[in-house]
Amino acid sequence: MLERLTPGRTLASLGNDEDATRLAAQLMRELWRPVPLNAPFPTTAQWADGLQSLRARFHGGTGPFPRELVETAESFFRQLLSSSEPPVLLHGDLNHFNILSAGRRPWVAIDPKGLSGERAYEVGALLRNPDARHSTDERVQRRRIDILHEELALDRDRMLGWGIAQAVLSAWWSYEDSGSGGESACACAEVLMRLTK
Repeated sequence: MLERLTPGRTLASLGNDEDATRLAAQLMRELWRPVPLNAPFPTTAQWADGLQSLRARFHGGTGPFPRELVETAESFFRQLLSSSEPPVLLHGDLNHFNILSAGRRPWVAIDPKGLSGERAYEVGALLRNPDARHSTDERVQRRRIDILHEELALDRDRMLGWGIAQAVLSAWWSYEDSGSGGESACACAEVLMRLTK
């Protein structure tokens, strides 16, 4: 039985990662909707363009980011965007800290970014959280992918590809915002890369 917490606690407070992953999957199913016509929501392709800023910043190079990781992320973005299923309206940052227990319902999502993209894109933020202990544990990540596949019928390879691409993009955004950071997101990408082999 899935544990229920007092209102206002985050999914990160749940002691069992498998339960947390199942609850997140349930919430994803509830949130996904068709993208309204002429809606101003950004797309996953527009977010992917963030890596062009990384290249521009480092004059075509990758700066402090491992070249192989950046090239892999760029490749995954190209491949996955060109073969995406029809887009839905995604939360855009559905991670352990943006899922709260609530009085009116067991769990609610907060701080939606509003993003148009395929469903498999949504899992990336979950895979990078709630901390480096979870996001860099190969066993935990393999189990998460299995649960998300089981609960949402998403393709494992697509989830891993989006997870890798987004982790590198997240690392760049951290660096772009503060001039440092992103190490845990890069470490997460490396773990996810090992699961693709």
